[in-house]
Parts: sequence; C-alpha cells; structure tokens
Amino acid sequence: MTLNLNDYLQTTYTDPECQRIIFGVLKRLHIYYYHPDRADFEQEARMIMAKAMQRFDTTHSKLPSQHGHARYLYLYQHLYWRLIDRLRVQKRQTEQIQMSLDKDFANTAAQIQQEKILQDFAAEHEFTKREIHNFLQILITQLTTQQRRYLQLLYLGYKPSEIADRLGISRQAVANLRRRIIKIGRQLVKSTFH
Repeated sequence: MTLNLNDYLQTTYTDPECQRIIFGVLKRLHIYYYHPDRADFEQEARMIMAKAMQRFDTTHSKLPSQHGHARYLYLYQHLYWRLIDRLRVQKRQTEQIQMSLDKDFANTAAQIQQEKILQDFAAEHEFTKREIHNFLQILITQLTTQQRRYLQLLYLGYKPSEIADRLGISRQAVANLRRRIIKIGRQLVKSTFH
C-alpha cells in the first residue's frame, strides 16, 4: 500500500525517530530555537523528509523490515544536504543585498553622516567638520570592499562580534580590519601633511 504525501508529513510529527532526525539536523546546522527562521526551517525539514520517505519507500519497497536503519540514515543525510543548500542560497541572497548596500554606500558616501566614525567632539567649527568629511571621502576610496563594509556596520552601531557575524569572519579578522583602516588613515594623514 502506497501512502500519499500527507500521510508521510503526518509521520514526521508522530514518529519519534523522525523528530530526532529533524531536530538533530537543525542542531547540527546551528538552527536553534532562537534562530529567526527556525519555524520556517522546521517546516521545510518536515516537507523534505516527507518527500524523501515517499521516494525511499517506493524505490525500496522490497527491503526487509530489519533494514529500517538504512531508511533513517538516508533520511538524515538527505535532509542535512538539502538544508545546507537552503542555507547557502539564503547566505548568497544576504550577500547580494550587502553588495548592493556597499555600492550605494560608495556612491552616497557624501550623504551619510560619516563624521560619527571619526567624530571629534572638540571640533565644533564648520571648517573642522568639513575637513573630517573630506578626509573620510579620500579614505573611503583607499579601502577595500570588506573594509568599507566594516566601516558601514561600525557606523550603524554594530559591535565587533556582530560585525564578525554579519561579514562571516572571525572577531580577530574584524580587529585586523580595524587596524588596517587605522594604518591606511595614518598613512593618508602623513602623505597629506608632509
């Protein structure tokens, strides 16, 4: 007897082994309960598993009942790789949005209040503010895309650990970005005043 997809979907809710596989894969992929898309990933995992169970049962209908372990192993691997693909697509989409933000940031750098990055509270004169603004304009042209992203996130108020998460790098790499930007800024000041 062949079950339809709804029956398999119901099995993902009632079978303890299916539950264990779904939650194990989500945990392995670091999709915990506080993840913003947890419910979406869980639903997608159930659909993927239901389709995989249906496919496995139709292609391996002659397997003896003692080979149930092979079925669960197949479901685990299939679910894991499908969700990894989904995460990669999501990451690419996020990077494309960030890339478009970077282009906008480079084009509209004059419109953003970049003075907050290197703000000098003692400098209340318009001349000094204009000089800082001009310096930032020159500095931005000297930076790599990654360094500009760092400055943008810093301007938006992100902490170093949050910047590391957003850029997909370690906190040490964030500290290195900061040091490189400061070094570029100092070299720029030296070349301007010497």
